[in-house]
Amino acid sequence: VDEEDSKDSALSIDVTDQYKSWAQLVEEEEEKKRLVENPAPRGSTELRRFRPLLHRE
Repeated sequence: VDEEDSKDSALSIDVTDQYKSWAQLVEEEEEKKRLVENPAPRGSTELRRFRPLLHRE
């Protein structure tokens, strides 16, 4: 097996496995932490909804 070919195929596997950007993954983790740290009291779920994050370009 040619060394260059094996490097290319490994790289393509990494890229195809990564569906979301690191920024998206970090934002999702932060949102999960916020939801865990600030659980809504029973009956007030409607009042505790988070606004959707603004899309950054």
